[in-house]
Amino acid sequence: MEQLTPIPDKSTRNRSLDLMKGIAMLFVLFAHHGSVPGATHLVYYFQPYAYCISMFLFASGFLLHDLRSWEDYRRFLRAKTLHLALPLLGWNVVYAVIATVIPYFTGIRFTRTPEQIWTIERLLFEPFLGGHQYTFNLATWFVGTLYVTLVVYGLFQVLHSRLEERCHRSVPHWLTLPFYFGLAVSALYLTNLPFTSHWVLGGLKLLFALFIIHVGRCYALYLDGHIRPRLQFPLMLAVFALFRLVLHFGGGTCGIAWMNFGGEHFLPLFVCVLGPVLWKLFSDIMVRHLPGGILENYVGRYTWSIMTNHLLVRFAICAWCTYLLHDAAALEEFRSSIWFIPSNADFWLLIIAELTLCILWQIAFDKLKKLFRVHPMLLTKTLWG
Repeated sequence: MEQLTPIPDKSTRNRSLDLMKGIAMLFVLFAHHGSVPGATHLVYYFQPYAYCISMFLFASGFLLHDLRSWEDYRRFLRAKTLHLALPLLGWNVVYAVIATVIPYFTGIRFTRTPEQIWTIERLLFEPFLGGHQYTFNLATWFVGTLYVTLVVYGLFQVLHSRLEERCHRSVPHWLTLPFYFGLAVSALYLTNLPFTSHWVLGGLKLLFALFIIHVGRCYALYLDGHIRPRLQFPLMLAVFALFRLVLHFGGGTCGIAWMNFGGEHFLPLFVCVLGPVLWKLFSDIMVRHLPGGILENYVGRYTWSIMTNHLLVRFAICAWCTYLLHDAAALEEFRSSIWFIPSNADFWLLIIAELTLCILWQIAFDKLKKLFRVHPMLLTKTLWG
């Protein structure tokens, strides 16, 4: 059976994937801030929010190593629990405190009451299902989805290896693509039904994410290192543009966060595959011309820590800007929605300030951990496995 690319350690990182995750992170920030000034039509046409989450899934699948036995799976499960589940639950408690305290100082009304915040369901289960339990940390919904998806996918890979042992023959991973594609199509169909339960929503995200992770794994196995990005990138760009053109005229939507696919065609599903491949090729080209730097490595290693906190950081910045306005109408809107951005806030300045403060937050968190030497199972410095 073919060998997978091993998970890189801290000293040997995949710069292309670090750059790709950084680009995806910017796409998420742009989507959370509205249209990009001067590029509205271009962004609308390519709609990075349609596949930016798929880029993270693709990268996770690309970095997966082979699981041949239950012992491999046990170690894999322990590692993902340590680096994803425990930090997610720890930060969830922190944000429960934040969602309880901040309303008393700001008068906001988009969080739940303390009686609704401090429940077992919202402390332990919702982070892995809906992920929007405390509003300030709604960007962390994907960390829970990623953890559940990796746990299930790892189980499938052990079963795959056991099947090979029983059959005494190798089963290529590309041969299982139709199975995972079928899971994604089932999610595409079921999402058009009137479901409201967080459990169902979590299941639909899982079905879709399994397919994208497997695509990333197959790309690492069969394509990476065997293609020429300078030639394939323009071709992939043309193919993506054609798909997006058809999707545009078809009137469908494409996004993974809430599974808002159009029910009349499967083009959004293909866009969510083409988008990550397109930007992986772009990143392969760029890393050959850009010198490696500390910032690139840092952002690549701590992507989810930064993503976890960016909405709270933006809220703090917007709170300061709103109170400077002395505008009663703006203040009322600010208290009603976490998505409110005051009119005096410059788009690019807000993006730069948000990223800078998030990185400084992470640096301070790292220094605090080293200072107190906290055990990594209680306080880990990264949310990225």
